[in-house]
Amino acid sequence: MNPRFGHRSVTRLGLLVADLGPATAGRSTLSDVSSLAVAAEQAGFDSFWVEDDQGGGVAPADSAEAGFEAYSLLGALATRTHTVRLGAFPLGGDPRAPAALAKIVTSIDVISGGRGVVTLAPGPLDEPAALDRLAEGLQVCRAVLDDQHPGFAGTHFAIDGAVNQPPPVQPGGVPLVVRLDTAERSWVKALHVAMPFTDAVVVDGDLDAVSLAADAVSGQESGTEVIWTGAVPASEREAVATITAVAAAGATGCIIAVPGAQMAPEMTELGPALLEAMELARAPGSHSR
Repeated sequence: MNPRFGHRSVTRLGLLVADLGPATAGRSTLSDVSSLAVAAEQAGFDSFWVEDDQGGGVAPADSAEAGFEAYSLLGALATRTHTVRLGAFPLGGDPRAPAALAKIVTSIDVISGGRGVVTLAPGPLDEPAALDRLAEGLQVCRAVLDDQHPGFAGTHFAIDGAVNQPPPVQPGGVPLVVRLDTAERSWVKALHVAMPFTDAVVVDGDLDAVSLAADAVSGQESGTEVIWTGAVPASEREAVATITAVAAAGATGCIIAVPGAQMAPEMTELGPALLEAMELARAPGSHSR
């Protein structure tokens, strides 16, 4: 649990479904995604995530990029699920103003009865202002989520009286998460920028990346969680081994990535075994970090 905000862990075991889109070329309908989210919830997953393609769904119908708008989809899922937290993974920097993003997720939090998650991602880290924009965006989001009369004045973002009503209902506040691409050379710098403001960082990559993030977090008093995301094998034995290794490297949670709703039922069948592996690996007295 993050000591700053008092809410439960952002996730122990989440499911990320990528490549969602209209019911053409084998893509997913709302019914498909809703059924999957409910199945994941019943299987023990405590969070459900979709990719945010920066406003996808406006492309031509025959485009490979056509699909659901992420937060509209999460709003629909908020009425069809009961316990899973609901979040979106930005693919690159988010074009939305951070205050607007915080308001959008606040609406999802209210609709779902307290299950929204705000997730930011830095833009390309080779851009000079990327880290400053990330730090300011996180501060704006936290102010809009937590303060009755939020205000912030920075170089890239400024708000004055951006009152957020109705406010979030989640006990302890809405979690604030940063998604980091470990293929970027400066991702560790972004991690250090994010830690003072975030409840969790989500990293992909191998076990070395998880260990590096866990070591950085352990040296701070921020209480930031390290969550790994990636694909796991369809074999239960191999999937459990993957989860156990990731937890041993220092991850406090995992978000399993699957390509499309039609591919995901196999993962929901693995849910109980994966959750047990995660809990055993993170239990006191285990060999995990």
